[in-house]
Amino acid sequence: MVRRRPVSLALVGVFVWVTGCTSYKQIELGEVAHHGNARVTTTDGKTRDFYEPRVEADSIAGRLSRDSQLIYAVPLDRVAEVEVKGTNVMATTGLVLLVVAIPVAIALISYGVAANEPGY
Repeated sequence: MVRRRPVSLALVGVFVWVTGCTSYKQIELGEVAHHGNARVTTTDGKTRDFYEPRVEADSIAGRLSRDSQLIYAVPLDRVAEVEVKGTNVMATTGLVLLVVAIPVAIALISYGVAANEPGY
């Protein structure tokens, strides 16, 4: 299978975008059920990752691991903040541009050098 350079660069860009820069952003308690996982920080500074989080009566509950069936709950009055992981668009865009820009710059420089060489 033969791949062309632009396709390869595009695939690298997509890979970096998908696996790229992530960061946590704070959300409201009402939004927690819309996310597959969330990080809960308690008032004493401890953090726990919840899978399939939800708000139930006076607590936030969820599984502590993907394959666990046990449900863990933290009373709402002990929740300091709830965060979800998301893609940091600016950092990821910069990284993708950098990954694409460096090979393009190298190609342009080498093409310019090759174009200025005298013919034989």
